[in-house]
Amino acid sequence: FQEDGIMIKELWQVDTIRWDEVTEVLFEYEGNSGDFTFTFKDGSQYVLPHSGSIGTQGTSIIYRQANAFGIPYIEKSKQ
Repeated sequence: FQEDGIMIKELWQVDTIRWDEVTEVLFEYEGNSGDFTFTFKDGSQYVLPHSGSIGTQGTSIIYRQANAFGIPYIEKSKQ
């Protein structure tokens, strides 16, 4: 997690989700797991699975940064 975005590392590729490109963050959870869906200005989406590696601290950072950038943060159960 960085102040201006979230760095995503997948095998041979590194991407950054920049907060100024995000229009909405949706966190859908079921029990102790869930998914963050980031919606971008161009309408595209990126799904980041919430896992033990993100934990409650990572969830808090995403929530705080979304609020700091005025991005709607929606949290709901998958049920």
